[in-house]
Amino acid sequence: DRANVEDGRFTTLSPLSDSTWKHVEEKGVRLEKSYYAETKDGNADVHLYAMREKINLPDVIAGRMPEKDDEVALDVNYAGEHAYTIGQDVTLSGHKMHLVGTVVLPDYIAMMRNRADLVMDTKNFGVGIVSADGLSRFDQQGLQYTYSYRENKTSATKKEANDTLKALTKTVYEDNILTEAMTKAQNKRISYMMDDMGGDVPMMQTVLVLAVLSIAFVFTMQTRNQIISESSAIGTLMASGYTRRELIAHYMLLPTIAVFSAAVLGNFITYQVGYKLYLNLYYASFSLPVFHPLFNARAFLLTTVIPATIVMLIQ
Repeated sequence: DRANVEDGRFTTLSPLSDSTWKHVEEKGVRLEKSYYAETKDGNADVHLYAMREKINLPDVIAGRMPEKDDEVALDVNYAGEHAYTIGQDVTLSGHKMHLVGTVVLPDYIAMMRNRADLVMDTKNFGVGIVSADGLSRFDQQGLQYTYSYRENKTSATKKEANDTLKALTKTVYEDNILTEAMTKAQNKRISYMMDDMGGDVPMMQTVLVLAVLSIAFVFTMQTRNQIISESSAIGTLMASGYTRRELIAHYMLLPTIAVFSAAVLGNFITYQVGYKLYLNLYYASFSLPVFHPLFNARAFLLTTVIPATIVMLIQ
């Protein structure tokens, strides 16, 4: 939301005319130029984009955004893979550029050169940001005329998003040639992480349920064995006037304290340091903006309320 991620994009053979731009925006979208130059960093390919103003706004991880024509900000994972540090010079297609920052581009969360790529590759491909004057330093014949758009009324379904893209491409084809067009869902550089998490989250929920059931079973067996071993004492207590409710409360006390202590301690550890275990795994694979843990009601329900309820019911 903060980065105003595109709803889709298309690339044309030549720049859009003013009239075509106007007709495209009449289809219910807002366009922004997203031109980039294809450059080489040794054997690696680097796509250099001009500064964005409204759509796909970059997140600065360290340093700052480029201001002069000889300055560049590179993707944080690409810079890390090549051991680049802020302040050093990087040669891109014969042009010496001064590295002033590391960034994350929201349209390149997964570092894939082409939409058909199956895996991410930060060693042989990267992206960066330069100023408008900086982009003009590179070969203009190899410039890619890409346009990002955001819908005025966001599509509720993939079909609606596809219909919007179809209407836009039909308009563009009237006086230009398209070389590529895709919605946000079709752009794996954006959607790959969410698709990946779409498999991770159900798996973790399944593991969570199995773990909770196992813990509840262990508690139940321990309590059961304790009651059997103390059956004579229980009989004496009942004969002395203790009620069934009081005895149940007595044997439920320790498991209840254990469950609620684990709930409190688990949430404290998770929100303080535990989340970093998974955070580092995702940062190693994806180019993500700065993460700040926030309390999540759904997570609290799944990891605390429901497990504690299940354990208490089985007890």
